[in-house]
Amino acid sequence: MAESTVCENAPCHDVWCDDVRCGVAPPERERGPDDRVSWQWIAPLVSTLVTPFLAFWALVFIPLFTPGSVVFRCALALPLGLLIAAWAIPRRRRHIGRRVLYAVLAPASVFVLYLSCARPMPNP
Repeated sequence: MAESTVCENAPCHDVWCDDVRCGVAPPERERGPDDRVSWQWIAPLVSTLVTPFLAFWALVFIPLFTPGSVVFRCALALPLGLLIAAWAIPRRRRHIGRRVLYAVLAPASVFVLYLSCARPMPNP
């Protein structure tokens, strides 16, 4: 006689039993796009540690009262928004790429902002 994989205590043989005493486990299911991923906090955390360091480093090397300095300080809202977006995206399998992309773009945007704002003004 073949061993049944459905709990004998279940009212319907198509329903899996949640009772621990049953001893029959449901079959492994395939992972779907809405499954939680537990390690998805690593990319935003690294980005959160690197981005403020780069922003501070860039602020040290930009002269204080130049137009580029003012623009750079206002434009730091972009990396901040990318960091917030990287943390706010749900930790689901289908969002892995987007979450990592935002986490990588945050420090990269600080570097690009520094390159675009720290150029010396041309003399007329």
